[in-house]
Amino acid sequence: MNALEIEHVINQAIWRSGHSEKSFSKAAGIGVNTLNHFHNTKNLRLNTLILICDTLGLEVVVRREKGK
Repeated sequence: MNALEIEHVINQAIWRSGHSEKSFSKAAGIGVNTLNHFHNTKNLRLNTLILICDTLGLEVVVRREKGK
């Protein structure tokens, strides 16, 4: 997945959860500015990505691409 695809999956999961950005940020233990930064730049620290995914019930998986 690329950054845009990851952002899309996260945004969809947040929307489905019914949380506002503010309430989701609080539940994930991150600042609203951190979430907005991700939306604007597609950059996050790994530990922040894991906090977001854990809160949403998403799994972070790293594996070698097929054929590489």
